[in-house]
Amino acid sequence: MTYPRPMPSLNANGNLTVAQVAVGKSHIVLLTDVGHVYTQGDGTYGQLGHKVLADAHIPKQVEQLEKIRVLQVAAGHYSSSVLTDAGDILLAGALGTKVKSAVFAVAVGGALKRQAIVKIASGASHMLALTRTGKLYSWGSNKQWQLGHMQTNPEVVGEVQFRVGQGTSLLEGDNAGTVPANDMQVTHIALAERHSLCITQGGRIGKWGQNTH
Repeated sequence: MTYPRPMPSLNANGNLTVAQVAVGKSHIVLLTDVGHVYTQGDGTYGQLGHKVLADAHIPKQVEQLEKIRVLQVAAGHYSSSVLTDAGDILLAGALGTKVKSAVFAVAVGGALKRQAIVKIASGASHMLALTRTGKLYSWGSNKQWQLGHMQTNPEVVGEVQFRVGQGTSLLEGDNAGTVPANDMQVTHIALAERHSLCITQGGRIGKWGQNTH
């Protein structure tokens, strides 16, 4: 059995005060209390955001983001994402495609450009974005219908589709479900490798995507 213990590599960076942690398949993303972003681990797909496809054995600050105020970090299998105070979602690495980017760039535009994003979450190769008004948008791989809509182009954003009805479930079993018309505002989101979850203002839990187990 192993027990939690301090990461010696953090001490090498001046005893960082970490506010958030996101974990990918073989890399981590750290957000400090002053809004700086550090990454460590496998950099094969550019997911560390250090402009090169190389590994980092200790947490290394992402210089590109040094002057940007970051509110949240997320990590997919081979990607790292940040939500900025300007409402932009920036991504490094590869998400749902074979395209690699070793720098943080705007992840998607389109529908999200007109929305106030307050929270992001990342699965293995898909993402969710929650707006201030409680709407959900998703993009990336949709092989297990983890996006909650029928879009199959990983680079195109789609709004998660709820069926209005009298049931107590949201998106259960496939990519659609029912939800009372007065409880369609989402407050929390979480993603696993190939499925998605959310909680509504009324406390209902929605889940969609892979259901193998």
